[in-house]
Amino acid sequence: MNFQTPGQIESYFRKELGDINPYMCLIDSAVKEIRKKPLADIDSINKNNGHPNIHLEHLNLDNLQYLVNMSHIAYINSKSETACKLIMNLQEMNKAHKSADIGDFLRKTIFVVHKSKYQLKELKSTKNYDFDEDINRDLLKEYITEEDFKIIDYYRKLRNTSFHNNKNKIELIEYFDEAILIQIEQNFGYRPNIFEKMNENDIYILSLAWQNAIKSICSSCVNIKDVIIPRLEKKYNHVNKKRAINGIKQSLRQEYLLTEDEVSDIISALQQK
Repeated sequence: MNFQTPGQIESYFRKELGDINPYMCLIDSAVKEIRKKPLADIDSINKNNGHPNIHLEHLNLDNLQYLVNMSHIAYINSKSETACKLIMNLQEMNKAHKSADIGDFLRKTIFVVHKSKYQLKELKSTKNYDFDEDINRDLLKEYITEEDFKIIDYYRKLRNTSFHNNKNKIELIEYFDEAILIQIEQNFGYRPNIFEKMNENDIYILSLAWQNAIKSICSSCVNIKDVIIPRLEKKYNHVNKKRAINGIKQSLRQEYLLTEDEVSDIISALQQK
């Protein structure tokens, strides 16, 4: 996959999630319907579908929903990781920053984007590096909202805790303060659940948070004024000014995901040249 612009990555990511989500929803519905049936009926369904030697009596069938949720979270995170890697592979990124051992792929992506965008020096060592000190809350807001960042981080830790059978479970009340939970509920319609009560709403929250995050990072990952505008001006220098302005407008909207207000400000500045 060779993506030249952030807009291409965001569109690809959104399509990838959109293609698989309906299937995951069908699996979720199927599991819920199966759980309503007596064990004998479930056993019959199982045998009729090629699993005659599976005995159900010793199984905790409540784990079915847990496994569906964990699989869906794993899929969303996998596709999100791919999108993050694609962002870090954009030509505007300084590849030297990619070797830094920052931790999870969301933090690493923001790290690479920030260092590349502002042409900051490569870290010689990450031994004593603290992401939260380097990319503080004010800087973080340039790339992602606090709500989206906290949601993605919460479900990542929740899945890792479950996957590694860690007894130190993540407590919702310790991870989110009430103000953040209120904001999440206003933005998403739901609040995250604790591990034991996780359901389809949690999958929706995570999926939407990642879509927001990838779009936000893609729209802010490059230096528009100093890098992209000169490139676009060169691209359209062979046509008249009106056609050039229209072409630049379209590129800024579609390829760099700028808002109408941002595009308007840039175009106004270009027309004054």
